[in-house]
Amino acid sequence: MQEPGGWNDPDMLVVGLYGKGGSGNDLTDSKGCTDTEYRTHMSLWALMSAPLFITADVRHINKTSLEILTNPEVIEVNQDPLGHFPEMIGSGGQQEIWVKQMEDGSRALVLFNKSGQSARMTIGWDDLGINGNYVVRDLWQRKD
Repeated sequence: MQEPGGWNDPDMLVVGLYGKGGSGNDLTDSKGCTDTEYRTHMSLWALMSAPLFITADVRHINKTSLEILTNPEVIEVNQDPLGHFPEMIGSGGQQEIWVKQMEDGSRALVLFNKSGQSARMTIGWDDLGINGNYVVRDLWQRKD
């Protein structure tokens, strides 16, 4: 059940492990994840309103991992009181587009490219069920 009081719990975040063991041994790759993969991991947890439990040892976590785990704008998506579950509104090949309705009427949008190659992804206002002029913000770069 995805609503206030009933949240997804996909287990611990592996952000910051870099192949040093722990939950799923960094998603089963002994080398660990890249920082981009860790941002993707955190984005998924935020989108699902999942509990933000980490596996990494906070006494030894590096600056990049700490920035990923403590990004206030991404945490806001995770903590949105509406608790709406995201919906996949587009996919093709190795790309997926997910949207989450936020309590204030805004949308959190995540574009996932699961391939190892650069990809161009687009989405229209109509696909999001909105029209008019809007500000688009990159929460990871913290820029409009």
